[in-house]
Amino acid sequence: MSHSFGIESFNYDCTGNMHPFWNEFIELDLELKHFNGFDDKGESLGYEEYNVNKKGIKALNNLKGHEAIPVIKEFFVRCRNYRSNLGGDYDSPNGWGTVEVCIVLMGQLLIDCIENPYKEIWVN
Repeated sequence: MSHSFGIESFNYDCTGNMHPFWNEFIELDLELKHFNGFDDKGESLGYEEYNVNKKGIKALNNLKGHEAIPVIKEFFVRCRNYRSNLGGDYDSPNGWGTVEVCIVLMGQLLIDCIENPYKEIWVN
């Protein structure tokens, strides 16, 4: 199964054979607070803290461009710091999907996020 993803009118496709690579190098890890509202007396009910952790290309789904920029930046940092042969370890054995293509697609998506900071990324 391949994944299509993009932002605004920019569309990209990548084979599902690259799931292990995406899952290893894309991670969204957020600590969030949810305001619980007010009670009948108008007193604050405080905040509930929770963590969101998603991995892979689907972690980018529904993020705005400006929200995805730090996630994509971290993707490139992880790739740069990998101490072995990325292509040798993650290229699809059948030749359908390479690390090189994934890195180019992430670079293109990063530019699209910079140019469309308030548009939403979609992943199918």
